[in-house]
Amino acid sequence: MHVVVRVTAVEFVAVESLFNFTDPEEALGFVKETKINVFAPSVGNYHGVAKIVDKKILKLDLKRLAKIGKIVPVPLALHGASGFPAGQIKSAIKAGVRVINIDSELRLSFAQAERTFFEMNINEYDPRKILQPAILAMQKVVEKKIIVFGSLNKAR
Repeated sequence: MHVVVRVTAVEFVAVESLFNFTDPEEALGFVKETKINVFAPSVGNYHGVAKIVDKKILKLDLKRLAKIGKIVPVPLALHGASGFPAGQIKSAIKAGVRVINIDSELRLSFAQAERTFFEMNINEYDPRKILQPAILAMQKVVEKKIIVFGSLNKAR
């Protein structure tokens, strides 16, 4: 068997720790050297639901993000964006963020809807009925995010 792999997009995640933010000049050097298509800086973002569940006050380093967005010649990705206030997300988009990962918010909405469903429907076995509340809960999150991201009616 012969397999050909063609890389059409490479994404780099520059998140070493919560407190090790990306240096803009290092980001520029890395992007130039590797020729990546998308760059994901560390600017106060991090993965997981703890920040949502614990209601931690989240703050992106928007000045750092704006500087990175001005000098790096590729779109930026915001990994671990779940739970950040809409205003910060909008500012991140203005700074050059084009990929926003909100998986934790989606997972959390799914899990909460399923827990609620099973509390009231302990004997249900039909997967269509079981999954429907979770699908609707995730849809609500996505609908809100589409508005926050400024993506409403932008599909081509």
